[in-house]
Amino acid sequence: MGFERIALQGAGGEWVPLVVRPPDPAGAHQSFSQRLLMAAPDGEHLLYAAARGQLRVRGPAGDEFPVDRVEERDARFSADSRWLATVTAIGPDEDVRADVTVVDVTGHRRRSLGQVDRPMWLEWVRDGVVVLHVDAASGQQALTYLPLAGRPRLLVTGHDLVPRFTAAARGTRVMYFIDTDVFTMDVTGGEPERAGTLPDTAPNVEMSPDGSQAALATSTRLYRWTEARGLEVLQDGEEIHTVWYSPGGHELAYASRSAAVVLTDGGKRHELRAPGNDLAGLRFRRGGDGLVVVRGDRVLLWRPAASELRTLAVGPPGQTVRAADVFAGGTALWTTTAAPPVPAANPPPSQQAR
Repeated sequence: MGFERIALQGAGGEWVPLVVRPPDPAGAHQSFSQRLLMAAPDGEHLLYAAARGQLRVRGPAGDEFPVDRVEERDARFSADSRWLATVTAIGPDEDVRADVTVVDVTGHRRRSLGQVDRPMWLEWVRDGVVVLHVDAASGQQALTYLPLAGRPRLLVTGHDLVPRFTAAARGTRVMYFIDTDVFTMDVTGGEPERAGTLPDTAPNVEMSPDGSQAALATSTRLYRWTEARGLEVLQDGEEIHTVWYSPGGHELAYASRSAAVVLTDGGKRHELRAPGNDLAGLRFRRGGDGLVVVRGDRVLLWRPAASELRTLAVGPPGQTVRAADVFAGGTALWTTTAAPPVPAANPPPSQQAR
C-alpha cells in the first residue's frame, strides 16, 4: 500500500500531520482502517492509530492522550461518547490472552471489563461490550458480553461463527452469523433466534442503535432485517462497501464505488452519484447533521434533505484519500502514497463540490 498518513486539516486549510507510516512488507503492523480513524459520536474527540500498540485520542483544542499497549485491530466509542473500549495485550504474545478495557475519554481513567483469548471483534451495547473471541475451555469461537457493571456472560460458542457481528449501541440485541445463517440474541438473557439465511457471507453489517433493524451487505446484495419482516433485499447486483445507521436510527446510508444512498424512515431515497467510480467512504457526521463522503480526492459534506453538497477538504497532491472523518478539531484524512508524503499547507478548499 505504500506510505500511509493521517493528517488533520483545520478551518484555515492548514495541514497538521498526525502520523506517517512507511511501507511495511514484513507486516509489523496492520494497515490503518476506518475503525482506527473515527470521531466520537458527539463529535468532540478523534481516535486514531499512532504507532504499533498505541492509539491516541485528540480533543478539539489539539490536546491528546495516548492509550498504550493496545492491539490495533479494534477500538470503539460508546454511544454516549464517555468510554473508549480497547483490547490490551497481556504478555509478549498479543494474539493469545488479552484484556478488554474501557477508558474514560474525559478523565482518562482505565479499567478492565474482563479477559478473553484471541479477541477478533468488539461492539458496544447499551450497558457494556460484546467481544468475539476464542473460548479457552472449548477452543471454539465465542461471543461474550462484558457489562460495565456485573459479571461477564458467555452468549454463544461454535466452530463456524463468522468473525464479524453487529450490535445495538443503545440496546441489548446482537446479530451474529454461523456460516451463512443469521441469528439475533438479547445479551441480557434469552435464547438465540434464527433471523434467516444468506446465499453468501456478509462482510459489512450494521445494526440500528435500538436493535430494531439491521443492514447486511454480501458481495452482490444489500439486505435489511427487521423483526416483523425478516430479511428483505434492498439492492441487487453491486458490491456495497459501507453501511451505517444514523445516530437516531431513522436513516440508513450505504455506498458502493459508484453511488451513496440514504433511505429515511419516511420512505424517501436520496442518491449521490460518483461518475468516476471513486466513492471510497461514507459516514454520518458525528455531532452534526449530514454525511461525510470521500469521492476522489475530496472530502464532502452531504446534506440530502437540504440538497446541499460542499467540500470540506481536498487531499494533498499525489496522495490517495482512503477515509475521512470530521470532529470539532477539523477534518481528518487517511491517505496513501508511493513516496513519502511531503508536508504542505494547502489553501482553503473551494466551498463548491466538484
